[in-house]
Amino acid sequence: MPAVLESTDLDVVDPEELRARIRAELEQEHEARVRRFAEQRAHARKRHERRRSSKQQRILEEIREEERRRLYREKGYRRYVDSNGRESWLPKDEYEWRMRRRKRRDRAAEYRPATRQRRRTLMIYAFATVAAVLIGLLLIR
Repeated sequence: MPAVLESTDLDVVDPEELRARIRAELEQEHEARVRRFAEQRAHARKRHERRRSSKQQRILEEIREEERRRLYREKGYRRYVDSNGRESWLPKDEYEWRMRRRKRRDRAAEYRPATRQRRRTLMIYAFATVAAVLIGLLLIR
Protein backbone atom coordinates (compact mmCIF):
# COMPACT_ATOMS: atom_id res chain seq x y z
CA MET A 1 0.00 0.00 0.00
CA PRO A 2 1.58 3.31 -0.98
CA ALA A 3 2.11 5.82 1.76
CA VAL A 4 0.11 8.99 1.29
CA LEU A 5 2.29 12.06 1.10
CA GLU A 6 1.08 15.02 3.06
CA SER A 7 1.20 18.54 1.70
CA THR A 8 3.77 19.49 4.35
CA ASP A 9 6.11 16.85 2.91
CA LEU A 10 6.17 18.75 -0.36
CA ASP A 11 7.36 21.92 1.35
CA VAL A 12 10.10 20.32 3.43
CA VAL A 13 11.46 17.65 1.12
CA ASP A 14 13.49 18.49 -1.94
CA PRO A 15 12.21 17.07 -5.26
CA GLU A 16 14.96 14.48 -5.59
CA GLU A 17 14.25 13.01 -2.17
CA LEU A 18 10.53 13.02 -2.97
CA ARG A 19 11.19 11.21 -6.24
CA ALA A 20 13.28 8.62 -4.38
CA ARG A 21 10.48 7.99 -1.87
CA ILE A 22 7.88 7.67 -4.62
CA ARG A 23 10.22 5.37 -6.53
CA ALA A 24 10.65 3.18 -3.42
CA GLU A 25 6.87 2.96 -2.98
CA LEU A 26 6.44 2.00 -6.63
CA GLU A 27 9.18 -0.62 -6.29
CA GLN A 28 7.34 -2.11 -3.29
CA GLU A 29 4.08 -2.17 -5.26
CA HIS A 30 5.87 -3.84 -8.14
CA GLU A 31 7.44 -6.49 -5.90
CA ALA A 32 4.08 -7.17 -4.23
CA ARG A 33 2.39 -7.47 -7.64
CA VAL A 34 5.10 -9.83 -8.94
CA ARG A 35 4.90 -11.93 -5.76
CA ARG A 36 1.07 -12.06 -5.94
CA PHE A 37 1.22 -13.08 -9.62
CA ALA A 38 3.73 -15.83 -8.84
CA GLU A 39 1.45 -17.15 -6.07
CA GLN A 40 -1.58 -17.07 -8.38
CA ARG A 41 0.38 -18.86 -11.07
CA ALA A 42 1.56 -21.55 -8.65
CA HIS A 43 -2.00 -21.98 -7.36
CA ALA A 44 -3.30 -22.27 -10.94
CA ARG A 45 -0.66 -24.89 -11.73
CA LYS A 46 -1.66 -26.91 -8.67
CA ARG A 47 -5.33 -26.67 -9.65
CA HIS A 48 -4.48 -27.78 -13.18
CA GLU A 49 -2.45 -30.72 -11.88
CA ARG A 50 -5.29 -31.75 -9.55
CA ARG A 51 -7.79 -31.55 -12.40
CA ARG A 52 -5.50 -33.50 -14.67
CA SER A 53 -4.87 -36.06 -11.95
CA SER A 54 -8.58 -36.44 -11.17
CA LYS A 55 -9.32 -36.80 -14.88
CA GLN A 56 -6.71 -39.54 -15.12
CA GLN A 57 -8.22 -41.19 -12.04
CA ARG A 58 -11.69 -41.10 -13.64
CA ILE A 59 -10.35 -42.63 -16.84
CA LEU A 60 -8.50 -45.30 -14.87
CA GLU A 61 -11.63 -46.02 -12.80
CA GLU A 62 -13.79 -46.30 -15.95
CA ILE A 63 -11.34 -48.76 -17.50
CA ARG A 64 -11.16 -50.75 -14.25
CA GLU A 65 -14.97 -50.89 -14.01
CA GLU A 66 -15.31 -51.91 -17.64
CA GLU A 67 -12.77 -54.72 -17.21
CA ARG A 68 -14.46 -55.80 -13.97
CA ARG A 69 -17.85 -56.03 -15.73
CA ARG A 70 -16.32 -57.93 -18.63
CA LEU A 71 -14.63 -60.44 -16.30
CA TYR A 72 -17.79 -60.86 -14.21
CA ARG A 73 -19.86 -61.44 -17.34
CA GLU A 74 -17.38 -64.07 -18.56
CA LYS A 75 -17.33 -65.82 -15.18
CA GLY A 76 -21.12 -65.71 -14.76
CA TYR A 77 -21.19 -63.35 -11.78
CA ARG A 78 -24.51 -61.82 -10.74
CA ARG A 79 -25.21 -58.45 -9.13
CA TYR A 80 -26.39 -58.76 -5.52
CA VAL A 81 -27.65 -55.97 -3.27
CA ASP A 82 -27.59 -56.79 0.44
CA SER A 83 -30.01 -55.54 3.09
CA ASN A 84 -27.90 -52.40 3.66
CA GLY A 85 -28.03 -51.48 -0.01
CA ARG A 86 -24.41 -52.40 -0.74
CA GLU A 87 -23.88 -53.76 -4.20
CA SER A 88 -21.58 -56.70 -4.85
CA TRP A 89 -20.97 -59.16 -7.62
CA LEU A 90 -21.12 -62.83 -6.70
CA PRO A 91 -20.48 -66.11 -8.49
CA LYS A 92 -23.67 -67.87 -9.57
CA ASP A 93 -23.56 -70.50 -6.79
CA GLU A 94 -23.05 -67.97 -4.01
CA TYR A 95 -25.74 -65.71 -5.46
CA GLU A 96 -28.27 -68.56 -5.52
CA TRP A 97 -27.33 -69.60 -1.98
CA ARG A 98 -27.82 -66.05 -0.67
CA MET A 99 -31.13 -65.69 -2.48
CA ARG A 100 -32.40 -68.99 -1.02
CA ARG A 101 -31.32 -67.82 2.42
CA ARG A 102 -33.00 -64.46 1.93
CA LYS A 103 -36.19 -66.10 0.71
CA ARG A 104 -36.33 -68.40 3.76
CA ARG A 105 -35.59 -65.55 6.14
CA ASP A 106 -38.10 -63.20 4.50
CA ARG A 107 -40.82 -65.84 4.41
CA ALA A 108 -40.40 -66.60 8.13
CA ALA A 109 -40.18 -62.93 9.10
CA GLU A 110 -43.22 -62.06 7.03
CA TYR A 111 -45.70 -63.53 9.54
CA ARG A 112 -43.86 -62.90 12.79
CA PRO A 113 -44.61 -59.18 13.18
CA ALA A 114 -48.29 -59.62 12.24
CA THR A 115 -48.67 -62.38 14.85
CA ARG A 116 -46.99 -60.23 17.49
CA GLN A 117 -49.23 -57.30 16.66
CA ARG A 118 -52.35 -59.48 16.91
CA ARG A 119 -51.17 -60.81 20.25
CA ARG A 120 -50.61 -57.30 21.58
CA THR A 121 -54.04 -56.19 20.40
CA LEU A 122 -55.70 -59.19 22.07
CA MET A 123 -53.83 -58.49 25.32
CA ILE A 124 -54.99 -54.86 25.28
CA TYR A 125 -58.61 -55.92 24.65
CA ALA A 126 -58.41 -58.51 27.44
CA PHE A 127 -56.99 -55.94 29.85
CA ALA A 128 -59.67 -53.39 28.87
CA THR A 129 -62.41 -56.02 29.36
CA VAL A 130 -61.10 -57.02 32.80
CA ALA A 131 -60.81 -53.35 33.79
CA ALA A 132 -64.38 -52.64 32.60
CA VAL A 133 -65.74 -55.62 34.57
CA LEU A 134 -63.91 -54.55 37.74
CA ILE A 135 -65.11 -50.94 37.40
CA GLY A 136 -68.66 -52.22 36.78
CA LEU A 137 -68.51 -54.37 39.92
CA LEU A 138 -67.25 -51.43 41.97
CA LEU A 139 -70.04 -49.17 40.68
CA ILE A 140 -72.75 -51.76 41.45
CA ARG A 141 -71.82 -51.97 45.15
